[in-house]
Amino acid sequence: MRRLPLLFRGMPIRWTIVAVSALGAALPLVALALCRPSHEIRATAAWGALVLLGFAGWGDRARRQLAPEVDVDWGLRAAWGMAVTIAAGGLFCLLGLARRPVLIAWICGGVALFAQALLRGRARAEHRIGVAQPQATPLGWDAVLAIGIACATAFVYLGAAGHTFPNPSDDWPAYLPLARKLVQTGTFVEPFSVRRMAAYGGQTLLQAFTLVVADDTQIQIFDGGICMVLTVGLILGFAREARKVSWTLLLLTAAVVLMLPDGRANSASEMSGVVGFVALWRTLTFVERRGMRGLRPALLVALPAAAVATLRQNYLLAVAIVPLALLLRGSAGSAGSDAGGASERSQDRLRFFWQVALCFGACLLPWAALALRSNHTFLFPIVHGNYHPESGGISVPTTWDLRLKTVFSAMFNEEPIHPLPLVLIALPAVAAGANRRASLALWLGAMVAFAFLSWSLPNSDNYTIARYVFAYVVGLVIVAGLAASEVGVEAIPRAGLAGAGLVLAALALQIYGTHAAAVKSLNAALDRIRSVDQSPAAVIATPELERRMQAAVPPGAPLLVMIDRPYLLDFARNPIEILDQPGDASPAPGIPLTAGSEKVALYLRGLGIRYLGFVRPDKAQSPLYSRAQWTGMSSAPLWKATAPIKLAAFDVVGQLARDHRRLYDDGSLVVVDLAVSGS
Repeated sequence: MRRLPLLFRGMPIRWTIVAVSALGAALPLVALALCRPSHEIRATAAWGALVLLGFAGWGDRARRQLAPEVDVDWGLRAAWGMAVTIAAGGLFCLLGLARRPVLIAWICGGVALFAQALLRGRARAEHRIGVAQPQATPLGWDAVLAIGIACATAFVYLGAAGHTFPNPSDDWPAYLPLARKLVQTGTFVEPFSVRRMAAYGGQTLLQAFTLVVADDTQIQIFDGGICMVLTVGLILGFAREARKVSWTLLLLTAAVVLMLPDGRANSASEMSGVVGFVALWRTLTFVERRGMRGLRPALLVALPAAAVATLRQNYLLAVAIVPLALLLRGSAGSAGSDAGGASERSQDRLRFFWQVALCFGACLLPWAALALRSNHTFLFPIVHGNYHPESGGISVPTTWDLRLKTVFSAMFNEEPIHPLPLVLIALPAVAAGANRRASLALWLGAMVAFAFLSWSLPNSDNYTIARYVFAYVVGLVIVAGLAASEVGVEAIPRAGLAGAGLVLAALALQIYGTHAAAVKSLNAALDRIRSVDQSPAAVIATPELERRMQAAVPPGAPLLVMIDRPYLLDFARNPIEILDQPGDASPAPGIPLTAGSEKVALYLRGLGIRYLGFVRPDKAQSPLYSRAQWTGMSSAPLWKATAPIKLAAFDVVGQLARDHRRLYDDGSLVVVDLAVSGS
């Protein structure tokens, strides 16, 4: 201590380290302040913080109702709160109540519950039961990295509040309009949208919460900002849950998450899925550690399982496999191990499994009912509903050997995780004690879902597959880091220590392999904070064109649109449905795009749709509605079955504009009255 500056003399070494780290962390914060983020960025970041606090408040409410005897860390509470929000939101959407005032009231209610939880925090801490006092904060030199992780997380979060350029093929015609429609009408029924079918709607609901304040160009604040903070919170909060952890492994795991390459192509679920899978694993471990049984713990497990199932349809297989962990035999380190007595008899495990399954179905039921109303399917793609495989299929018949090659290629792809095979080898070795069942189940679920998806998309590329499997692959790596962090306190063989070493090596290799991508992401975040990128102007430029187009249609009259930017329309003024990917989805017997314009007009009028708005295919800004784009993809293996349908749709709308009365035509956007002939 004699060599320390006078200011720090007499202080314990760990507090000296913390003080020095805090001073160092202040430097990037000062630099950040010099960037002077715009008012829109500050407002969106502040509202996102309130959403996080609201989630934590509702999560604490769930804890008090379902596990009142124990306390949990902020990250797990917030993840539970997000799951409660999705469960309640499904009912709100089904009843048409999820409008802007209700969304605001829900978040404000959660913030009030969070404040209430803070006031009783001391009393709750005095009554903690269960495991021994955990090492909840890093000591020694680990504190330096912990503060750095916290600052980097805050920086990434603020960058996610900046303006981005939503994908013209996905976000413009589908994801943004769905969220805007939800905010304005309280629900989102889209019988012509295949993207609506591709998820129950949890991601749309959560994005709608942020779009209460955020602009259309800030839609990534949820997945790239809020969910990043939640993921880091779930990782670091595990130190409060476990008996004793290696902070080095926890912090390295958090660093891996912060340094992940940004492979997003749109605003669909990626980090939100990571939150869901890690929260499910942590909840199963939480219940197992305490030997909890009954309907309340079953509901606690079912909430994050149902939440992640609503985010993206291809998560369903992995989610369905993970609860099977409840049927596995326990291990010596778990509170309810087979050696512990009658509570772990097979009948008890089976009973608890069915209780979880029952609660899972109850949480998912409103979303399934809404999907049935919207697209005539409650389990897509097993039940096709409004989907037309002959139009929407993107895979030509492929031999089994080529499919297997696709699986191999995807498995050894460097993104998002470079040393994925090492993690697959190491995780079974470090799965022990309270986390054994959950770890093995997620390991199996992720591998089966990964292989099935890769096998199902033989003509796709590794980039596309990596986006679809991102949630459970990254979740698997996080789980490996968390399980390895408490290996030293579990009664496991030497193979567990070897596995922990392998996990440590995998984390180090991942950090080394993604340092260039991390620099690129940090620079992009800084540019967004400084509002350097002006490209988002195209997203909101000349919105009066869409408004004039809509004004030509009588208020209250149903309107079907095939335009670049339907998110700029007023969904409260007219019942609006979006012809998302023409021909891929439509109510039975299906829109007859290849049968000519008059058949299409009769079909739409039979559904009660008199007005059709569309963008001329030679004027479209989005590739989705561009004739030139689809003409060029006619020979591509991935799109050769789909392209002719899209080109037929462009021919049909052009013929309808010639044969029927045009209420609006500015040379780009057109509105046609299908009930009146003549131009």
